[in-house]
Amino acid sequence: MLSRADDPALTAVRGLAALWVFFYHAWRSVEPQRLLLPAGGFTLDLTPLASAGWAGVDVFYVLSGFLLWRMFDDYASRRSHHVALRRYAQRRALRILPPYYAQVLLLVIVGFATPWIERPTWAALAFVVTLTQSGSYEHFQAFNNVWWTLSIEAQFYVTLPLLALAIRRAGWASVLAAGFATMLAWRIGAYHAFSAAPVYERFWILEQFPGHIDQFLAGMFASHLARSPANAARRLRDAAAAHAGWRALAVGFGPAALVALAYLLHVDDFYLRYWDGHPWLFFWHAAAGVSVAVSLYALAIRPAATPGARAAIGARLLVAFGVTSYSFYLWHELVLRFLSTWVKSVFGTATPAAFGVNVALGFPLALAVAVLWYAAFERPFLRARTRLRPGR
Repeated sequence: MLSRADDPALTAVRGLAALWVFFYHAWRSVEPQRLLLPAGGFTLDLTPLASAGWAGVDVFYVLSGFLLWRMFDDYASRRSHHVALRRYAQRRALRILPPYYAQVLLLVIVGFATPWIERPTWAALAFVVTLTQSGSYEHFQAFNNVWWTLSIEAQFYVTLPLLALAIRRAGWASVLAAGFATMLAWRIGAYHAFSAAPVYERFWILEQFPGHIDQFLAGMFASHLARSPANAARRLRDAAAAHAGWRALAVGFGPAALVALAYLLHVDDFYLRYWDGHPWLFFWHAAAGVSVAVSLYALAIRPAATPGARAAIGARLLVAFGVTSYSFYLWHELVLRFLSTWVKSVFGTATPAAFGVNVALGFPLALAVAVLWYAAFERPFLRARTRLRPGR
């Protein structure tokens, strides 16, 4: 079975990525701390998992490339001579813009009427409305700290048709090599240009779209391999699909690699040297992107579920959460920002109690807001979007 964008397995991946980002922000908003869990005769250090929760964004980047490539694969592989760019643009706009612009409008009103949100400026609004805020260090976290990653996604949406044209003309090997070289050149050049700047400014410049183009390409190539009728791709797909054990290992490879990469950052306080030009600063995200792409490929080629098969309640809840993950993404950091002010005043700063309460209260609050936002500003436009699928 080649999965669709609304495949429950991929929806669950979105839910897992959103959860990981949430735990990271819950940890940060009450100030970073060690998270130690006694387990029998030893202590399990969960700090790397919380502190590397930003890697959930890497998952979203790879997943975007994987899902969106379906519309371009026939054209890039010369199996067709046309790609419906207008339908592609309409579907992307209906998917992300209504909930986003509704939130922008609400936060602008709140910013003018209350001290809770920074008062809007014309410059900040210009970046936010055009989804170009990631390119401005002064404004990339204006109003809502997470919007800058949506700006990176928007740049990929614009670049994707050009990548399809490049693959059609030059082939996968050339474009993958060029993408990896572009990522490496950007990260190395940006680091040396900003080596004397504060860490947060180095983070901003390194995380720009060229510094993650390899992750989008990894998702695109995994999608191509999962659906291509070419002999080599088909043989690989048939061999992988025929062995449930190997396929299960491949599905688990991405999560296991991300956990390993998260703990790598904490070996001998390595994270303190990471931003000072260590080689992993240039290759960490590439390793994460390839690992996630392997798992997405394995999920895409799995056999179709038998009719009436019962999923575990936890899996169904995760899929349901994944459905609202975009609205949850838009709102969770703002909810935590306001909640953590009270949490720190009552439970202290950088304490296990503060983190626990932040998670216990922040998640249901953010989820409740996300469900309402999804119902009001996301679901109606998703229904209109289904009419733009190929063949409808």
